[in-house]
Amino acid sequence: MEANYRQMKKEEEEKLGQIKGVNLKKRKQRGKKNKMVEIGRRYMVAFALGFSLIGAGLFLGWTVGCLFPF
Repeated sequence: MEANYRQMKKEEEEKLGQIKGVNLKKRKQRGKKNKMVEIGRRYMVAFALGFSLIGAGLFLGWTVGCLFPF
């Protein structure tokens, strides 16, 4: 009975180690790469948003300055 249990446990571990012929190490590497791309996209969006806000502020300031010269 114990031998059957050990054999079943060994088979389960082999199934977990390899999912449909895909190596889990490659899956982990792919995840890290996608995470780096996600972080890069986040910074690009923040950079673009910052410049658009700065541009809008300058445009508004210039317009108000032309309307009400001191």
